[in-house]
Amino acid sequence: MLTLHDLIQEPAPALRYVVKHSDQDDVRDVDDVVLYRPDLPPSPTARLLILPSSLGQHEAEQCVQALPQHTAGVVVSQRVAQGLPTFYAPSIPVLTAHQVDEAEEVVAARIERQRAVVATDHLQTMRELHSRALRELGAPPSREHEFRPLLTWISSRIGGRVRLLEQRDEHPYGHVLDRIALGEVDTAALPADQGHAVLHRVGTAVPYSVLEAVRLKPWPRRLKELMAQLAEDLTPLRQAAAREAATALSPTDRTALAGLLAHLRHGDSGQVQQLVAKVRPQLAAEKWVQVCVLACAAGEAPAAVSARIEELLDPVFQAIAIASDDGLVVVLGAPRTVEQLEPALLPGRAVGASAPVPWPFVSVGHETACQAAVTARARSERLVVESFGGQLASRLSGASAKQWANQVLAPVRDQIPDPEERSRRIRACRWVLDLGGSAAAQEIQRRGEDLPQHRVTLSRYRDEMMAAIGLAKHRVADQASCGLALRVADLSDIVSEQLLDEEPRGANLYSLLSTAGAQHWADVLLRPLSDEDRWILAEWLMRNGEMARTASAVNMDRHQLRRWVVGVTRKLPYLSQPLTEQGSGRAEALLALAIQKRHSQPLILPDPTVRAADRAAGDSPPPPPITPVASSLGDLDQTPAARTAHVYHSLMGGEVLTRHREIANRLISAWNPSRECAVSNQAFLGRAVRWLAEIKGMDQFLDIGCGKPVDPCLHQLAQYSLPHSTWVAVDINPSVIAHMGAYLDSAPGHDTGRRICLQGDVTDSEQLFCRLEVTDSLDFTRPLAVVLGALLSFLPEAGGDALPRLVKLLPPGSWVVLTHATADFVGEGPTSESARIWSREGVHIDFRPRQGIAALIEDAGLVLLDPPGLVPPHRYQPGPHLDPDTPAASDHGVGMYSAVAWKPNR
Repeated sequence: MLTLHDLIQEPAPALRYVVKHSDQDDVRDVDDVVLYRPDLPPSPTARLLILPSSLGQHEAEQCVQALPQHTAGVVVSQRVAQGLPTFYAPSIPVLTAHQVDEAEEVVAARIERQRAVVATDHLQTMRELHSRALRELGAPPSREHEFRPLLTWISSRIGGRVRLLEQRDEHPYGHVLDRIALGEVDTAALPADQGHAVLHRVGTAVPYSVLEAVRLKPWPRRLKELMAQLAEDLTPLRQAAAREAATALSPTDRTALAGLLAHLRHGDSGQVQQLVAKVRPQLAAEKWVQVCVLACAAGEAPAAVSARIEELLDPVFQAIAIASDDGLVVVLGAPRTVEQLEPALLPGRAVGASAPVPWPFVSVGHETACQAAVTARARSERLVVESFGGQLASRLSGASAKQWANQVLAPVRDQIPDPEERSRRIRACRWVLDLGGSAAAQEIQRRGEDLPQHRVTLSRYRDEMMAAIGLAKHRVADQASCGLALRVADLSDIVSEQLLDEEPRGANLYSLLSTAGAQHWADVLLRPLSDEDRWILAEWLMRNGEMARTASAVNMDRHQLRRWVVGVTRKLPYLSQPLTEQGSGRAEALLALAIQKRHSQPLILPDPTVRAADRAAGDSPPPPPITPVASSLGDLDQTPAARTAHVYHSLMGGEVLTRHREIANRLISAWNPSRECAVSNQAFLGRAVRWLAEIKGMDQFLDIGCGKPVDPCLHQLAQYSLPHSTWVAVDINPSVIAHMGAYLDSAPGHDTGRRICLQGDVTDSEQLFCRLEVTDSLDFTRPLAVVLGALLSFLPEAGGDALPRLVKLLPPGSWVVLTHATADFVGEGPTSESARIWSREGVHIDFRPRQGIAALIEDAGLVLLDPPGLVPPHRYQPGPHLDPDTPAASDHGVGMYSAVAWKPNR
């Protein structure tokens, strides 16, 4: 095969180097020489591109920078070469004609003659080897470029096995094969199951095929050199096979394929597969197919582009390219076909590809690829790969949708005025919403994007942005609204100043989701699901994917529900992410369910634009600010009350600052079950709230010492049972209020129930109950429920009378839910060490015995609900219909008492 070294060596060199990167440049293959024409884009398969002397330096620079990485070299004029290195392609050698002022046509003709001589000699050698292989194998005659008989013959000669591996083949080589296929290494020798293996790269473009040779005995140098030569010789044979595949279709077959586009557009997937089976039986036998749509550049003929793509595609993918009359080329192929189109991503073109889909859904894949090509044009990108589930935003394109999205993101613009920083934050938020924190960090690192590469930083960006918009980070419904707004805005100018200055058009989320495009998207997405599947899926998603709570609501156990989720995931091949993983797949499913409205209860999707209007009217407080680097409430996080809330949040598995996580780790070191204690405490509070709402009919709650939101939050449990109930959350620290306020603002039941969050102190309950927010929200002529959690354990000594003073202000018939730390089950050692850890942080904690806690409740004028009375949280079951958590191994793993008490009518 002709290489650059052949073109520069004496005695009659055709070229000389201007820029040479390394000695590896000499072995670059020159199997396709193209003379550049300014009126046409360069050929995607050109290995050596010759630029005309009429091009100036600036035009030559633009042309070189647009070349694909597999290009062997580019030839420039002497005038342009003198201006180097003012422009420079980092990985492509730059050459010029050896003879001064030699016309580019003469250079191209000379190189083409030399390439033809080398190719003729090489093909003659391969013909002889091919004929000898057929004779010795006793095989019938076959096409000269059919290389499989040749590999079989060589296998018998070396006493081993020689074959050509493709990316979809099963193999034991792991990432080594991927590195060779990507061109990172040329060859590798490593042990195999059946002896010693040698791998060699075959082909001229990424992804390369790999020649595998395995024998029991070690490889001598002579046989290693033979395998290297064989890998080089197979390349022209595979190119000949590709050219034959592109021209092997009969006129009848091509007529049938012309009708294939009509079947794709009309959704007749079965007929499409039958037509493909006539011309590409191996492709039709594949379980999955990938559809790509290439939008041609201005002035390009789709038929010529289609023929060029067929030459480019590797025959192993069995792909076919079909030109249409509307300037598009449709490509059907095996999964990863889109990788073969990389050399065709030339300026002026746009390629949209669907994620691989099963054959029965190939028409949906075509629709997805067409929409992805439109998105690529809108974003000025050359390639966009999308699933059908991720295309709702593009179906909502229009002035109303863009206006809505920009109104949603208006607080982001106000709090981050720098456009570059705002764009970084928005892109980071999209990554986390699409993939989840850890997967997003890995993908950003793989792509080398200019974004933080740590999941904690990325998650913090998402949390701050969603809080500013007025959404809660943990709720799937809130993630769906935020992700949709980001996608719609991404199709226009993100946070466009012009759109923000326009008068509002009255569009809201529900009016956008009622359009015909959204309805069609939802119908196609959920088509494989029965009505029962949709009902269970809605229940699961509205509970944020929590198995235990959903299982009880749909009459399943958790294991059955988990298996059901896996089964439904297989029925929904269009989602961007599986339902079993954190990411955009759950949000897409919830949006589709909300659009269809085919479930027993309406799904509540928060619309931040409605809340923005409420805030402008003074009906609700503004969202917490987004801070460029660290929280503006950092100083307040240093207070003892804030430390208590943040450490508890860390024990519950939440994301906190490092100093708070270190305190939690020290507590776990002092007493290992500290985390289990916090989880059991929160579970008890949830059961008690549900019991009060469902059994006792309590519809107004006062949560004092609410802490940071934990999913599921207590107000959600109350308002799932009684949607019209009122929840007032109180905490002493403003930083905690900032987190909880944003969470309450986006809670389910926004239209019927009420939630507010305010700063207050349980030791000054008289002033708290005089607050206008409390008196306007709670009706003190009726009983209410007060949730104290473990607050009484952390009160300073001066606040010992806080509970009696609080109870005195409550209406008769009110209920109090509380827990308290104790040393009864743990012993003095761990509790003393825990108390010392808290003391060093400025926090006072009491470990009261059972008798002391009972006396505290009795002195406050409360009557214990008995049974169950005063028991550890994991053993507390206030109602027979509420299943308790799985009991701990022993009470030692809890270290707390829990109680539900009421104020009698006296």
